[in-house]
Amino acid sequence: MRKVIIGVGIVIVVLVAALLIFAATFDVNKYRGTIQTELEKRLGRNVALGDMRLSVFPPRFRVQNLAIADDPAFNNDAPFVKAQELDVSVRLLPLFHKQVEVDSLELQRPSVNLIKNSSGIWNFVSLGHPAAGQATPSESHPSGPGAPAPSKPSPKTPSEPSGEQQFSLGKLMISDGQISILDQQKSKTPSQYDHIDITLKNFSPDHPFTLDAAARMAGSSSEEARLQGEGGPIVNGEPASTPFKGSLTLKQVRIGDLSKFLNSPAANGTDGVISGDVKINNQSGKLNAQGQMEMQNPKIQGMELGFPINAQYDLTDDLAVDMLTIRNLAVKLGATPVQLSGTLNSKPTPALLDVAIKANSISIAE
Repeated sequence: MRKVIIGVGIVIVVLVAALLIFAATFDVNKYRGTIQTELEKRLGRNVALGDMRLSVFPPRFRVQNLAIADDPAFNNDAPFVKAQELDVSVRLLPLFHKQVEVDSLELQRPSVNLIKNSSGIWNFVSLGHPAAGQATPSESHPSGPGAPAPSKPSPKTPSEPSGEQQFSLGKLMISDGQISILDQQKSKTPSQYDHIDITLKNFSPDHPFTLDAAARMAGSSSEEARLQGEGGPIVNGEPASTPFKGSLTLKQVRIGDLSKFLNSPAANGTDGVISGDVKINNQSGKLNAQGQMEMQNPKIQGMELGFPINAQYDLTDDLAVDMLTIRNLAVKLGATPVQLSGTLNSKPTPALLDVAIKANSISIAE
């Protein structure tokens, strides 16, 4: 038995040594062009990669200074994604045969630019499909360690999916990312969101995928909003209609920090600490939310209310027409119950509010 254990130990040591020698002698930059082309095929976008290193445990490439070009119909000046570092997880056995098969991507501290144009089309819709008139990866740049950054194609109309290839990955992760969102139908100034973590598993536009996204308010791990669930397939051209079922959890989120995160002045003068859970179900652009929320230490215009606020609700938002239906909103102001139901039409300016309020046994002093 002792000899068997010693033999197994020797085999393990030899295998580990072989892997370390392989990693030390494998010039990953020699395969930069291959990896770059593989990413471009999956993304349908031009990709630029910096210096690369190989790590064996687990098998992955570490890439410096990633840049993924935007759809030329939206933005030729700034990339769609920039990241200080990219981890590319690959399958080990093909690597021994000098072949690269990408399994997952992790972007460290990336900046992502999301744009919705005046026609209501998002710039990420064309991911996985080359833009019209865009050169194929082999035409856009030569491979090799000294290959120049991809050239920028001339602007075209927003890309239409061709169905020839799909962007798919076992896992896509964003760690501590910054996301810029510009809705050209509503504003000329993008909104900035920082400290975002996102994990997508089994991602493919034509199949269901799982999502785990977290936002940390003011960079603090104690204030967190987390969205988890299953979505897809993605509705092409209408992301808001993509099916999704999951939950949203708020953990000790201050209203002031949330307003800064959302870059919204709507809650100016209001503060408090919110915690709660929401069940979310989106079908055909009708988003239903059922859950409960608790606000501790609420303040309005700097005045402390002196009691907590609790709410249970059942709401449906028709995203296509900006119509919010309040089926039931039961609020407790301390010990005082209030019930609301009705609609909020955000389409016109100003918005139209039609709400019925029911309250029983309210103290005049309160």
